[in-house]
Amino acid sequence: MSNLAWLILILGWLIFVLYYISSFLRWGVLTLSSYFWLRYTVLPVLIMPIFAGSEKNMEAVGGAIFAIRQHLDQAFFLSVLGVVFLIVGMGLATFSSGRSYLFDFIESGYSFWQTRTGAWASFLIILLATAGLFALGVRPFEGREFAFENPSIRPVINLYAVILPTTAISLLVYGFAGGRKFIAMGLFCSVLGLMIGTRGASIEALFAFVICIIIAYRYRNLLVFGASAFAFILVAVGLGILRSSAEGQAAPDLIDSLSAQIFYGNNFSDFRDYAWILSGFKGQFYHGMTYLAGYTALIPAFISEFRNDYRTGVITTTLAGLDPEFHAGLRPTLFGEAYLNFGIPGIIFAATLFGFYFGKLHLWVHTDLPRNGLGVRRVACGYIAFLFLFNAVFTPSFYYVYVVSAWLLGGIILSWLLTVPDRTDTNDLPSAG
Repeated sequence: MSNLAWLILILGWLIFVLYYISSFLRWGVLTLSSYFWLRYTVLPVLIMPIFAGSEKNMEAVGGAIFAIRQHLDQAFFLSVLGVVFLIVGMGLATFSSGRSYLFDFIESGYSFWQTRTGAWASFLIILLATAGLFALGVRPFEGREFAFENPSIRPVINLYAVILPTTAISLLVYGFAGGRKFIAMGLFCSVLGLMIGTRGASIEALFAFVICIIIAYRYRNLLVFGASAFAFILVAVGLGILRSSAEGQAAPDLIDSLSAQIFYGNNFSDFRDYAWILSGFKGQFYHGMTYLAGYTALIPAFISEFRNDYRTGVITTTLAGLDPEFHAGLRPTLFGEAYLNFGIPGIIFAATLFGFYFGKLHLWVHTDLPRNGLGVRRVACGYIAFLFLFNAVFTPSFYYVYVVSAWLLGGIILSWLLTVPDRTDTNDLPSAG
């Protein structure tokens, strides 16, 4: 990277450290905002650029590393531009009163699934869905591969991959109030994710649940938090290696491959992928076509020529010179899709709007946040709202919004039909809707 890029990177680190110290002194190791900055800004924009140009990436990208190197500065400056206007949007949110209807909808729908009736119903749904997948012929640990081999079944796999972690988190949050059997149900759902091959669904559910507790209870042991985060990364990388073994590849030594998997592999490669995408991008902006393809995610790609041609996964793979028939797509940094569609104005608009609603979300979650099970539930609702916002600006998984919206709407309807009382038992939290 250029000297200017290195200067901005160092300045970014100084700003983040000052922000994090202030946040830590007030809230502990994590807030909804500091979690976002760590995962979606510090890791891809302030850490990974240091490693993105190394020849050690060649195992993952081959000779493309030479083209990637030529676009590292561009990827970095575009990513930083998005961060700047995201901060602008969050600043504007402080002048906005009231909360979004989206937050009310999520909280109301979530409340049913936080009752005994809702918890048992959701667990039964997962069991039936899992049995259905096995009946279709999905092999353990190979759900993603099965989806590629059978495009007509892919929507079913995607549905399962969304509803499984959503239900797992919900069961864990409900069980946290004292129902140990529901904790066990949530853990069981996570294990089912591993069996189907959705590593992200399994790890993400447990990770998100722990994050909700840490935020709600203002956890302050930074050393233990750091060690726990590293342990999650270790497990995620280890599961990736196990999956490689299941696919017939030789499994490397876990410890020896850890640094390579983290810094030079495909687990946290958003920044490198962005540069890779830009290496094939010649200014042919897509003028919102990838967003339209993403927002029409309910139409299966195999029956829609438009969706099949303009899905973000297809576009990013093609720009990198890969075959979309055998590759699910590359991940740029957060506002990379906005740039591919509308250039720099797209980044400014998307980042400002995202920052505005994320700022409102942060205020809603943290204002008078109780240190109990209700607080954990509110953070869980905030996590869902964040994923709604995230998938609105980066659309490969926009299907998530439709599925979880239906799940939440189902909770509202079932709550009305069954008139579930607030008192069900001592394990139930009061209804929020």
